[in-house]
Amino acid sequence: MIGGGYLTADFLEPNIGATMDITDLQFPDNSFHFIYCGHALEHVPDGRKAMREFHRVLTHDGMAVLLVPITAPQTIEDSSLTGPSHSGQEDPKVGA
Repeated sequence: MIGGGYLTADFLEPNIGATMDITDLQFPDNSFHFIYCGHALEHVPDGRKAMREFHRVLTHDGMAVLLVPITAPQTIEDSSLTGPSHSGQEDPKVGA
């Protein structure tokens, strides 16, 4: 926690407020007024599932800021593409 009402989270980093998978958020519906997700969506196999989870846990008037790198002139939605050629950056290595 950072002060009252803030939660930090990461999938791999243990020294953060919570370890969590953004495709399976362990919070009830309508739990958050604001979500900031910085450069994580491009690393999950199912970004749509993550966005559905964000929508589920946001309040009706909540807001999400979802940052992703855009390094190509055109967006290509193809789940078979992975790695740096797809997102423009290396995926973090578990246990590295």
